[in-house]
Amino acid sequence: MTDKRLNATSTIAAVILLFTACFILYRTSLKVPFLFDDLLFISSNSSSNWGISVFFHNMGIFISRPLLGLSFAANYEISRNSPAGFHIGNLIIHSINCSLIFFVLKKLLRTTYGELTILNKNIVSFSGALFFLVHPLATESVTYVSGRSSLLYTMFLLLSVLLYISFEENKGEWKWFFYGFSLLAYVASLASKEIAAICPLILIAVIFFFLLRDNKKLNLIPILPFFFIPIATVLLRKASLLSGASPDGTSRNIIVQLMTEIYVLAESVFKVLFPVNLNFDPDYSDITTPIDSGFFIGLIVLTFMIAAVFYVRKKNPFIVFSILFFLISFSPHLFIRLRDYMSERWLYFPLISVSFLIAGILATTSGKNQARGFVKYSPAAIIFVVIVIFSALTLSRLEVWQSADLIWTDTVKKSPGKFRVHANLGHVFLREEKFPEAEKELLKAININKEYAEVHYDLAQVYSNLGKDELAYAEYGNALKYMTYYDDPAYSVYYNSMINMGVISFKNGDKQKAMELFSNAIKLDNRYPQAFNNLGIVFMNMGDMEKAELNFLMALNRDPKYAMAYYNLADVYIKEGRNDEAAEILKKVKSVKPD
Repeated sequence: MTDKRLNATSTIAAVILLFTACFILYRTSLKVPFLFDDLLFISSNSSSNWGISVFFHNMGIFISRPLLGLSFAANYEISRNSPAGFHIGNLIIHSINCSLIFFVLKKLLRTTYGELTILNKNIVSFSGALFFLVHPLATESVTYVSGRSSLLYTMFLLLSVLLYISFEENKGEWKWFFYGFSLLAYVASLASKEIAAICPLILIAVIFFFLLRDNKKLNLIPILPFFFIPIATVLLRKASLLSGASPDGTSRNIIVQLMTEIYVLAESVFKVLFPVNLNFDPDYSDITTPIDSGFFIGLIVLTFMIAAVFYVRKKNPFIVFSILFFLISFSPHLFIRLRDYMSERWLYFPLISVSFLIAGILATTSGKNQARGFVKYSPAAIIFVVIVIFSALTLSRLEVWQSADLIWTDTVKKSPGKFRVHANLGHVFLREEKFPEAEKELLKAININKEYAEVHYDLAQVYSNLGKDELAYAEYGNALKYMTYYDDPAYSVYYNSMINMGVISFKNGDKQKAMELFSNAIKLDNRYPQAFNNLGIVFMNMGDMEKAELNFLMALNRDPKYAMAYYNLADVYIKEGRNDEAAEILKKVKSVKPD
């Protein structure tokens, strides 16, 4: 078999194996339902108002990441509201990313380890890509549908790097073709997630460590557009971001941000090397003093990484590049202030550094001039064992992702002092009608931070379902107290709290208070039928049939399919002896609610 044919055959086999391994390893992710932000970004949009054609007219929350939104819209066109369809989309992108890592490694090995056989280069490249594929730290990005932003920007950024390497290597007429498409891929990466702006720094490192061979001079002019594009994008969107303003409005001292993130960097390195005790919502406390042990640990790790770069810079470019790759891809988190210091899905792209590390180790021990026997094969054997262990850890982590209560229960154990994890687990238990468990978690959340209206609202719902109306009324009141604005009507804590307090007041015989609350809800937002219907019930109970009829009609005017208002209106007509009109109303209700 010729070298050319061997290369083609082994390359095709590697890509097929990567795709197959990905789908086998992550097969249980296809059973994972929509979770957390998926319910907001995807499930709530999965209706007649969702799809590619509608997306281009109204990008909504995806205005800053249009390609991410487009991928979800396209996914919906294919699989509708099936979570499995969206998970398949994530698996395809993850498989493509692993394949792109294979091709990038293969190209870079050709420039630095020319003595390796074609088959050895492909095996080394495949091993690096496979290590990334099975790494447990990638589980969150791959399994969590909303984590697709990390998958997507990684795919386009890797493609941009691969095409830029081809541009640097090519001397013929295709040279500028590769350059142009490298730029386009970079723009696509930015349109998937803004952190892709690190691409030019990655390219400079690639050039410096792999492409400056045979006395080739350093030429960074082609890199300049890669710097200008994100600056222009930011200026077009929001110039204040150039000043270092937080994208999500987080206010935090920049020194505190830097010291805390240096510790987070150290912990992230540990997770890359030893991916155990993974946590969907890690809890980091602000580091406010340089004598904090966390900051000291972070400085030691950072110093060690920088020293390692200088120590092995001439011995193994892959190992040096793996360290720099991680530092470059992590660096935006040092300065960009976000509500959370770190999330494991944000480490998806930095995780690629392990692929370069594995390739560097295997390439060094596979060279023709290396020792034979144990020294030659022990690294490969160790890496094989680690791949098997990591695969088992990934399968174990996937079990936790099978439902919302499993993932939040796991997270509560690992971040017991964090408000959000208790609040979210309580909300999940409420949805599952596990009311005692929900009460326990929501009270823990309130004990940590009492100023979130949504948590008080959930607790009120729990008490209502447990028949504890007095406690429910108090918690609805707390929801109104801490909800300082009228929120989204689709999930209106403010509006619904007023409605539910009115219902409790009516049940307790306080009709005037109930009337006041329902009337206030109508003044707040008169587009919805519930308050009109409930106010009509109060008037009907007080014997004022005229006002009761008016309010039921107003409810039906807001929602002609609101069956409860039809029944109540028919009841008014029956009480007034208008039986024919009542019969007509009951006919209508059957048309809107056949069952």
